[in-house]
Amino acid sequence: MELKYRNIISFVWSKDIGRSLTFYTVILGCRVVFQSQNWVELAVPGLSTGYLAINLDSSDQPIRKNEFITLGVDNLDLFTAHLAASKVKLKGEVMEFYEEGIRMLKFYDPDDNIITAAEVER
Repeated sequence: MELKYRNIISFVWSKDIGRSLTFYTVILGCRVVFQSQNWVELAVPGLSTGYLAINLDSSDQPIRKNEFITLGVDNLDLFTAHLAASKVKLKGEVMEFYEEGIRMLKFYDPDDNIITAAEVER
């Protein structure tokens, strides 16, 4: 059997979907492709089959945090400046892994999910 997937979806938990939706569409440039009361799927700019989803966490428990989304960017310095101009909370400084040719920066969404932006040397 040949394995073939239609798409991949990764999601984050949110206590306020409207606030998260603004962050992911306005700041990160995603586009809504499906929306219900408790779930929003977002197309990721530049990808035809990769989606992010915001999943409402309506429990009274502390929100579960996601730390496993990495966005590949062409220019980490420009992306970092964009985040700073948008007043996005950063998690530390740019990390550089010279031997691997990778530069990374971690930042937070409105629910404190950690997202990584990575620039890979080509």
